[in-house]
Amino acid sequence: MTNRKTFKVDNQIIEWGPKIFSLQKRPTEQLYLPGFDKPLPPFAEWVVYGLYALIDPENPTAPIRTTPTELLEVLEFARDVSVALGDKETYSSDQYQLINESLDLLYTVEIYQTGYWKNYTPPGEKRKKKDDKRYPYDFRGRILSNYTLIYPPDVTPPNLLPDDEVENISRSKYSDFQILKRKEGPRPIGIELTLDPRLVNGLTGNDPNIGTTTLPHKIFEIRKAFPKNQTLKRLLLYVLRQANQTMKNQDLDKLAKRLDLDTRRVTKTRSDLERGFEILRDYGVVAQFQVNTEDTSGKVKYSFTKSPDWYMDNESDQEVLGDHAGEEEKKAES
Repeated sequence: MTNRKTFKVDNQIIEWGPKIFSLQKRPTEQLYLPGFDKPLPPFAEWVVYGLYALIDPENPTAPIRTTPTELLEVLEFARDVSVALGDKETYSSDQYQLINESLDLLYTVEIYQTGYWKNYTPPGEKRKKKDDKRYPYDFRGRILSNYTLIYPPDVTPPNLLPDDEVENISRSKYSDFQILKRKEGPRPIGIELTLDPRLVNGLTGNDPNIGTTTLPHKIFEIRKAFPKNQTLKRLLLYVLRQANQTMKNQDLDKLAKRLDLDTRRVTKTRSDLERGFEILRDYGVVAQFQVNTEDTSGKVKYSFTKSPDWYMDNESDQEVLGDHAGEEEKKAES
């Protein structure tokens, strides 16, 4: 596992996260159908960030060679004591299943995102545009473009064996994208995964891209402490996504909308966000924050300052953002 203290994530996946990773369950076999687009499960988003943490920063498009065990280590899962292994600590079968199912979905489920960026690098230009123009994006595809089991060098891989000697272990039986395993012989020694090349454009500098956000590995400690708090996860990534160390007088309800939270339950959503800021303060992500009560206009404003340990001062790969910058914009009404 890498010893790096930080890693970079393409801003596209952070901006799309609230829309494509949701508590709404999607059947494994249900691929994308026009007009019927359901999200991936929330834990799959953490797996994606774990994969970005394993990317070779010198060659972001290269396949990632890893194991489910290494991913569990990256994501800060707790080990259980196994009597069968002589009271040694290991990961549970449920935890391995969670990793394997997430990777399966990331490889077989197609996502579709379309809209406009405010700030991005137009094709043929090296610097990001910062103007009032709208730049369209249109992404249709799978987050993982490759998922292959790795066998020892002296073992014939499944893709070179006859059909009757291999099995498709993907739960997405209706998918054309299979994960092939040998029926007999040695067990796999690892897995090879490749992120869609378009989802590392921020890391490679290829066009078009909206840059990257540098994340500390410590985000996985927060995942470990609050594994099911989706509001906290989205708030954490939003805070780290900001290039400015301090954000002042931002609209809390607009933040809830941007993070795709339940805007119908205003009081609860505001309370969840305020509690999220409290947790981020307790973990040292923000040095201070403030949520102001409603003024005469009915708006609630928030401000925060990131602590030095969590402030990545690298404007080359983070945009200066407000509540709307970088979001998908609605088409102007005619």
